[in-house]
Amino acid sequence: MSDQASWVYAVLPGETSALPTGLTGVMAEPPRLVRDSGLAAVVGSVPAAEVTEARLAERLADADWLEQVVRAHHEVVSTCFARQPTVPFRLATVYHNDGRVAELLRDQSARLREALDTVTGRAEWGVQASPVAPDPGDEAGPGDDGAHPPAERSGTEYLLHRRARRARQQQARADAAVAAQQLDAALLPFAMAIHRSPPPTRSPDGQPEPVVLNSAYLVDDDHAKEFADTVHSAVAGLPQLRVRMTGPWPAYSFVTVAGGGE
Repeated sequence: MSDQASWVYAVLPGETSALPTGLTGVMAEPPRLVRDSGLAAVVGSVPAAEVTEARLAERLADADWLEQVVRAHHEVVSTCFARQPTVPFRLATVYHNDGRVAELLRDQSARLREALDTVTGRAEWGVQASPVAPDPGDEAGPGDDGAHPPAERSGTEYLLHRRARRARQQQARADAAVAAQQLDAALLPFAMAIHRSPPPTRSPDGQPEPVVLNSAYLVDDDHAKEFADTVHSAVAGLPQLRVRMTGPWPAYSFVTVAGGGE
């Protein structure tokens, strides 16, 4: 049994001539191409002992190691994406050897070609939006000029203040949800496909506020500027929202392959 295993990063068109020099993978290995059935897999040789199921489970629980590996994996995929259509593989897709990778290319050739067709001339863009917090100046309750600290308020005044604050927050969230629907509707004409993710528990800047839009859009490169301009216009025209746009990215949300890894 070989002491090396094959970590798969992505699949490219078969006519890809070579990978850029100086590119390094998750374990500082130089990625290379494995070809079969008119396709090319981007593969790195990694120590087999480091990518057993048990060892990977242990390493992936290490936040520092995971961050390093995610960055390296993404760097390889992104470098390929900048040069040709790229179907990314999920992190830690590992095969015993290159022969198994070639077998994957043969067995899944139709699906992989379809995925390449899907991403050709397109990129993924992410849009996340959360409510704008109510103006701090509105935090004071009726008749509260700020002269009296909260400790000096009566219990009733305190409860009324809390209730009014909660009502403002709920209204801000409701307004933001409507605005997010408007933004999403404006972006739909530019998207070939949409992937909606469960909202994270925090807003784009890390604040513990609800996220009302968390979507990825697969956009033709020819429409990328219009898409971005629409998002920027929304930032100005929808003051209820705090918006973050990311991209262009490889189409992780639309064609990422989870190989058998054997």
